[in-house]
Amino acid sequence: MTLEKTLSRLPPVVQALIPAENIEYYKQTNAMHCNLEAPGGSKFLGVKNILHVLELDALRIAAAVKVRIDDRALLARSGASEAAFLPAVPTTNPHPKPAALYYKVDGVLGKLGVVALAALDPATKVLVRREKSWKDDEGREIVPCSFTVIRGQLEDLPYTDFATVMVGRAAAGTKDELWTIHPGAPIRTMLGDFISGSENLSGPQAGVRQRAMVVTVADLLASGKMQRADYIKIVPGDFETALKKYEIVS
Repeated sequence: MTLEKTLSRLPPVVQALIPAENIEYYKQTNAMHCNLEAPGGSKFLGVKNILHVLELDALRIAAAVKVRIDDRALLARSGASEAAFLPAVPTTNPHPKPAALYYKVDGVLGKLGVVALAALDPATKVLVRREKSWKDDEGREIVPCSFTVIRGQLEDLPYTDFATVMVGRAAAGTKDELWTIHPGAPIRTMLGDFISGSENLSGPQAGVRQRAMVVTVADLLASGKMQRADYIKIVPGDFETALKKYEIVS
């Protein structure tokens, strides 16, 4: 079942959270989490598409968004750290910050493609790439680059039996909209490209060899932006083989 068909079945109050101009972004998210062969993080098992996950609990989520209530306490008890959550209400002082609401959808099977930096050797190589392209009105990429370790097999990843639906606002005065849907609990969101040069990396484009960078776990920790308790993605496969599909820049 296509993403568009599932969207057409959702109640209007839920469709209002899914702007038409963001459909391409949702397709990228869908490929990341529903296509077992696609590079990315955690994978859903037996799910038609990411909007099918939303459909399972759509009316409750839409009603909760209106009153800015979410499931962050439930998700914290399921393993999410406090650092994983943005504030529920946008802030303006001293600086404007985005806000997000988080919803736990039970009974959704998946494989968790994340690993704590503390579990990795500091010399471990990490692929830096922009997994999804979502640009602002000035053509700048909004979604920060992701960090991925590539090793092992899908069977090695742990199971989860729930999903997280994230609905956010870019700033005060903007509308709530679906940001992402993924297996398991949320991890801390990076709000910018802090690795020098990564701000110039573009998201995936059809027919274009995507540019990426390679750093180490030690580099991430030395940046001061990430801690040992933070998580990055882990994807089954061979690192050197995976690099061949990218144009690696320094």
